[in-house]
Amino acid sequence: MSVRLGFGADDVRPVDRIGKIGKPLMLLAGGSDPFIDRGQMAALHNAAPASELVWFEGAGHVDLLRYDESRYRKAVLPFLSKNICQASHV
Repeated sequence: MSVRLGFGADDVRPVDRIGKIGKPLMLLAGGSDPFIDRGQMAALHNAAPASELVWFEGAGHVDLLRYDESRYRKAVLPFLSKNICQASHV
């Protein structure tokens, strides 16, 4: 990756930037994610004070909707509704 992009994977640290986004964030995490562990997700959540963190126990990295569609919708749709409506009235 460093040849194409000019930097390596070790140079990318989302935890250093996430708090600077300045917008509402929803972090969705799978309890069985093989790539991002609980500590990393907690660090992201703590670095972004306005973020919401939703755990899907047993889910993997990108299968949250498929793992528990009902829970996914109950978490994501109100967040989007609140924040899209809020943003459109600014």
